[in-house]
Amino acid sequence: MKTAVEWLIQQIEKDSDIIFYDRNLHPYQEYIEQAKAMEKQQIIEACNVIQNSIELTDDKKGFFVLDGEHYYNETFKKEQ
Repeated sequence: MKTAVEWLIQQIEKDSDIIFYDRNLHPYQEYIEQAKAMEKQQIIEACNVIQNSIELTDDKKGFFVLDGEHYYNETFKKEQ
């Protein structure tokens, strides 16, 4: 699965001659890296909010939600 920022970068590269992989060659690479870091933090925080809002009652025994960092790595880092 790709994050929205990763998808956007892929679409721009596919539809133009712009390549974002080399920080030295593209003036916006720093912004791209910042956007990726911000998106990662937002995903982690959202997952943690959900995790913290779940009350583990008897009817939810065995229910497990990953912490945000683990969820992000399992969901978005397998393809990279």
